[in-house]
Amino acid sequence: FASFSNYGVRLSVHPKNTLQQPLGIRISDHLTVTWTQNQGWTLTLNGTASEVANTGSIPHEWLLVAANNTVLFYADGKQIFAETITDNITGAVEIFTADEVAFSNIVTFKNPQIGITYSDGAGKEKQTQALEGNNCLVTEIVYDTLSRQAIATKAAKFDNTFFGYRTSFIESINWESGELTGEIANYYPEDEGYPYSRTVYEASPLNRPIQQGIPGKTFAIGNGNTHIFSREYGTNTEGFFAEDSYPSREYLVEKLTDADGTTVYSLTDKLGRTLAKKAGPIEAGSDVYQTTRSIYDDAGNLVKVLLPNQFVPPEDSQPEAWEITMQYDFLGQMISQTNPDSGTTKYIYDRAGNPRFMVDAVGLTSQSIFYKKYDIVGRLTEEGWFTGDWDDGTELQEKADTNPNYPEQTSWRKRYIFDGDGSNPELIGRLWKIFSSNQGDGNTDVEEIYDYDQFGNVKSKTLTVTGYAAQTVSYEYDNLGNVIKIHYPDNTNNIPEVVYSYNSLGENIAIGTPENLQRFASYSYNADSSLKTATLNNQGIQNSLNYNSPGWITSIGNQKADNSLIMEQSLAYTENGYQGSGYYNGNIAKNSINYGTWDNSPPSYDYQYQYDKLGRLEVAQNSQNEQASLGVGKPTTYDVNGNIETLKRGDTINEYQYIQNTDKVNTVSNNSEPQTYSYDANGNVKSASHRQVSNIDYDPFTQLTTQVQLEETTSVSFKYDGENQRVLKTSEDSSGNQTATKLYVHGLNDYPLLEVSDKPIQYIHGIGGLVALVKDGKVYTVLKDHLGSTRVVVDETGTVIATFDYLPFGDLIGTADGNPEIINYRYTGQEFDAELGLYNYRARFYDPRLGRFYAADPKAQFASPYLYAGNNPIMLVDPDGKFAFLIALIIGAAVGAVVGGGIAGYTAYKKGLGLGDAILYVLAGVAVGAVAGAISAAGGVASFAAGAAVVTAGGSTATGVLAGVVVGGAVGAGVGAAQGAAQFGINEAFGVENAGSLSDAIWKGALIGGIGGAITGGVAGFGGARSAAQSAIASKSGFNIGSPLDSPTMLDDAYNAFTTLGSRPESLLTGLKSRSTSLVGRWLTALPTKVRTLSTQGSIISSGVTKGVEQVLPDSTEASPVGSSGVSYQRPSASSLYGKLAFNPSMLSSVGLPFALITQPTYWGGSPIVSPWQR
Repeated sequence: FASFSNYGVRLSVHPKNTLQQPLGIRISDHLTVTWTQNQGWTLTLNGTASEVANTGSIPHEWLLVAANNTVLFYADGKQIFAETITDNITGAVEIFTADEVAFSNIVTFKNPQIGITYSDGAGKEKQTQALEGNNCLVTEIVYDTLSRQAIATKAAKFDNTFFGYRTSFIESINWESGELTGEIANYYPEDEGYPYSRTVYEASPLNRPIQQGIPGKTFAIGNGNTHIFSREYGTNTEGFFAEDSYPSREYLVEKLTDADGTTVYSLTDKLGRTLAKKAGPIEAGSDVYQTTRSIYDDAGNLVKVLLPNQFVPPEDSQPEAWEITMQYDFLGQMISQTNPDSGTTKYIYDRAGNPRFMVDAVGLTSQSIFYKKYDIVGRLTEEGWFTGDWDDGTELQEKADTNPNYPEQTSWRKRYIFDGDGSNPELIGRLWKIFSSNQGDGNTDVEEIYDYDQFGNVKSKTLTVTGYAAQTVSYEYDNLGNVIKIHYPDNTNNIPEVVYSYNSLGENIAIGTPENLQRFASYSYNADSSLKTATLNNQGIQNSLNYNSPGWITSIGNQKADNSLIMEQSLAYTENGYQGSGYYNGNIAKNSINYGTWDNSPPSYDYQYQYDKLGRLEVAQNSQNEQASLGVGKPTTYDVNGNIETLKRGDTINEYQYIQNTDKVNTVSNNSEPQTYSYDANGNVKSASHRQVSNIDYDPFTQLTTQVQLEETTSVSFKYDGENQRVLKTSEDSSGNQTATKLYVHGLNDYPLLEVSDKPIQYIHGIGGLVALVKDGKVYTVLKDHLGSTRVVVDETGTVIATFDYLPFGDLIGTADGNPEIINYRYTGQEFDAELGLYNYRARFYDPRLGRFYAADPKAQFASPYLYAGNNPIMLVDPDGKFAFLIALIIGAAVGAVVGGGIAGYTAYKKGLGLGDAILYVLAGVAVGAVAGAISAAGGVASFAAGAAVVTAGGSTATGVLAGVVVGGAVGAGVGAAQGAAQFGINEAFGVENAGSLSDAIWKGALIGGIGGAITGGVAGFGGARSAAQSAIASKSGFNIGSPLDSPTMLDDAYNAFTTLGSRPESLLTGLKSRSTSLVGRWLTALPTKVRTLSTQGSIISSGVTKGVEQVLPDSTEASPVGSSGVSYQRPSASSLYGKLAFNPSMLSSVGLPFALITQPTYWGGSPIVSPWQR
């Protein structure tokens, strides 16, 4: 520690008798804190001593932090002093005493992140503060007369200020008008006295929310404003839900009305199961609703989902065809699923409940049966397929029960090797190698090797594709687990190393090279963690962002250093839409693109939009190019499943016809030759005439595209790695000669870091995805719009190289200007395969002209599995072809986080579960594992990194204590002392007795983020705890416990459930992993440790935490894309600094109450509907 700076120490002090001599703690010669019986506390800073406080009796819990030019000291939760210093203090920590004193729970921590919560006399959280250097970030919560959370303010930043309860933060509230005064109102004058979210409850003991408002006078409760979110409660009337037969007044009905007046009715039984949902009406004045119904068997299994088209069937279709059916065995395991588009899929499990065999609709015809094999601790070791007869499954069930090695001689598809070869102890319990056989013939053509550091972080990943040189990407981390350096493969003739820098709150503030830390980007943030500016291109481009009161982005400007405009995007919501329309639920009414002036610069233009009552795009009018308009004069129409029926583009009306009783389009007709499509039995497109695609082959196991045959007799083929990432693309002519190849190197990223073809291209990822690319030694900067779509590419001099303008569903308006070949990552940041005219959304191809995917959704999110972004491509994006996310996201993983928290809290109350109690289960299973690891993996509850120091203070008595301990081995005491801290410190650090409940204390600690760190060493520590929790999440999601191969999918599901921001800066969303929020992210790529987190330890102890994680995850029958009324966990208090509105750092839109959150009648991806067999 002699050279340490920016760190702190926490310890428990237990004098045997009354002290006679000074007792204290010091860091080198610069800082000394002394306690004496007579004088109390004395601070000596750089040789100058001063008496600071006398607490009477000696406090037992001490916390000293000397970091970020700040010195803080707490004793038994009370702040003794807070000082600003010129230079950070460096040196080793010493404890001194001449009396007999026992010390325990001695823990040191680097780069602490500090917050404090003030509570009232009843223990309710009142004001939350966090330090950002010398600045203090503050939010507050206000309760109604029945102590229910009513108001949660936005965050405000106070410069050069330390902790201290701010009495004038809220000075008054007019409960009739809703207007608020105080410092927070002054901080946000544009909110006109409404800088908060609010919940109003019904006048009953049930504490049910009936109104919710969001920040800004236009959206707030009060003054008769109707643009708010409301709920009503009652009982059912038989036949109301599509002529249902449920007896009247026997079931509960909840009516939700959004800010634009659209309603959603939910029917639930006495067990809390959702039986039906009804949304609409689809058009004003219409009696057509989007309705779905769910049917359960006597065991409580969901056995049938009646899709919307069943109740309003398309012409020439049979109503009974529109349903999904499931069958289960005695243990409640799904053994069969049938849907209109993908046919029937069957499953068989082993005695441990692991999916063992599966056959899909294609396999039933071709007799291809898929298998998985596991080792003795339940880790997936092999998967593939063999030829056989499924019959009634009896013979295969016997094999599953008795022969774990069956089939013994077959053509495997993937193999997973754990634990290394014994020479490296860091590999024990971790995934070491993945072998892939893309041909399915048992011959390896892709190999991946992982190496780890002592804390379980992936140090390197090496990719070897047959016929190509090995490609190694290596990583370095700080003590909080942030990636601080990426070393690209040695054959990269561009920039070998990219470094990432973070501020004291863990936010990504710069991306550059070791020589120039801001070479590619530097970032600044607003008080609510929304991105304020991004300085790009070696300080040559200033990107600035603005927001309205709810936090929805209103403009993204890009200017050169000389202030000349490159491009600016402006967004309007409540006005200026098509024919004057406006929306109060987050839908965008107008989108303006304004270009600067340069040689051949494209024209500026506006899009004005109109949506139906389900939030589906009907009209998009382009002000500059009539042929780029959609639906003008004839709005786009859909069936109730969401399939497009008619779409007018310019002057051309396209009519979509579908295969009878399915969602599969087979013809699109207009004035020219019709576009035709064919499908395989699994519902995948096999041919597409307008793309000259004569045949598409799919991997039988993963359903990923393996080859596309074009009518010109040329073909494009693909190979994938063990995580189903594209690693090789090959084009061949009619003679089978290779005409082009491209090797993709991902490292730990979901998007490539490097592409090797005729000329390597290096990709630099940051906030918002791709920040820059390097080709031929030249750096090109990528400027994006609110969807993350590439709009402009500039070179190092600021010269515009290419521009892209898009139709609403992603097709180009005309052709791209300049040199579009410079970049293939275009619409929503996805790869464009120019040979095919299709976008690679990783899980499946997307056709921007058709506005649909080519394969069924593996997550089954919408009633029709082919929809792109729920038919709202203006506000939704689909990051991976599996799950469409709102670009307007809600912080806190529930609507309640935006509107004051009543909904999520009420739901948790009705389900009889508090999150703290659920976490206790997690802790019990984790034993002495890292608290922060367990909780952050289980829910991503707080995005403060592990190792944060959190102080909880209670009201005027300020009795909070430290709630943070260690990060990855930075344990001041040895392993033994650390284990002691894990037993005693986890309790005592939160200010509760060991015999007391941890629920509230753990939740409060998680709220600000640094509940702990890796307290124990080795596998049982940080990596072990997280692996256990994430493995339990995998189990909840239907995946094999501890199966590393499913890591992207498993983490994807975990993050879908909690929508939490990850910590991998080179990832799609990078950076804001700490202060920003418990939810800033969309879809997220996995953590940088996504492989190590699925270690052997997770397989061994996951059973002990599965129950806890199940409690934390959203209920499968209620889950929605980003949470909504159906969350079964209690979100963080909205008074938290992080339970607030915040900008999505992927440069999408912002937080609000988007209509689609509440009007999807069902989230089709509930675990009973999604296949338990994850490909």
